[in-house]
Amino acid sequence: MKLTVFKSILVVNLILLPICVNAQVRHQTTKASTDAIVVSTLEHKYRWLKDWGWTKAVWPKTNDVYLNIRLKLDNELAAHKDTDALTLKYARYAGQHPHDPQSLYRWGYVTFALATQRGSGPESRKNKLQDVREAFPFARVPNSFEYSRLRFLVYAQNYGFQQLVPLGERLLRQQPNDFDVNYYLVVCLNNYDRDSPNQQKALLYTQKLIRQKPNVPSVYALLGAVYYRLWFYTREKKYADNAIIAYQKYLQIAPSSYQFRKNAQDNIEWIRQKSTE
Repeated sequence: MKLTVFKSILVVNLILLPICVNAQVRHQTTKASTDAIVVSTLEHKYRWLKDWGWTKAVWPKTNDVYLNIRLKLDNELAAHKDTDALTLKYARYAGQHPHDPQSLYRWGYVTFALATQRGSGPESRKNKLQDVREAFPFARVPNSFEYSRLRFLVYAQNYGFQQLVPLGERLLRQQPNDFDVNYYLVVCLNNYDRDSPNQQKALLYTQKLIRQKPNVPSVYALLGAVYYRLWFYTREKKYADNAIIAYQKYLQIAPSSYQFRKNAQDNIEWIRQKSTE
């Protein structure tokens, strides 16, 4: 009886084993396929982080066709009331022509201009810059100063990539008073390690921004960030004091609606607390 039961169990197990194995294989295959899809999607999504060769593009001295496009877009932005519809128009056209740099430039320029201006829905507009960043690697890279400038600005927005520093400095050598390039170059320079030579560089470029536009609140927020990082690495009191002064100046001139006001206040309190420990 026991033998019969044992043989029955053995038979059942032998029948179920292939089913379990097949199910496991199917699970592993499905998981592998899913992982491959995820990896492929991530590689596509972050392809813009892999290739920095575009930062070395050569700019001819002849007339830049992208400058003409930029001037036309400036006029269109000034005259167009429904700016979101304008962005959507260029986004759709760029999506239909993913390898055309001029289509991408139009979409990117309008998106950047609206994302960095003060107005309604700034956060959602900033998020749209990520779509532009991800589209750049699929378009041909023209030898254009204006195209390189825009790509620099789009990449530097919210990201401080060290790979962008040489390009930012090269852009400024050609147009020394370009406020936007100078601003985002500081963003890149301020993302350094403890022993980086970019510490003082970031400070020098920020002081230049203040000389250019002494009444722009964001410049003092940036100055505060530069001094804050200098203090963080050196713990020198002079940097803590200057960071507080910069943030206080920001709070003095920034409208009450500016979202960074709370961050500035928190930073002041944090510096005061830690610098006395």
